Amino acid sequence: MTRTPVIVARYAADTTPAGRAWMLRGICADAPEPDDWHPTIEAPTDLSTRRAINICRQCPVRPQCRDYALNRPWITGIWGATTTEERARLRRTRRRAA
Repeated sequence: MTRTPVIVARYAADTTPAGRAWMLRGICADAPEPDDWHPTIEAPTDLSTRRAINICRQCPVRPQCRDYALNRPWITGIWGATTTEERARLRRTRRRAA
């Protein structure tokens, strides 16, 4: 019964500008090709994905970014040096371990 307020509080904190301030410290915030993080059919996904992941690996907020996307399965694209598919696998692994 106490889990719901905790979950709601966590998501509510992320919806405020202060809760997402870490995003502004991400290397991708100033990226010349922001589409690399959100590959589409029109974009060369392999190159774009590799480029975004290589940049993410050097980012000081990579753990926060990855966790943000892991906790929101509807988010797609590259977050915290992971693809949408990689995060889905991580979520399945975590569920099995729990």
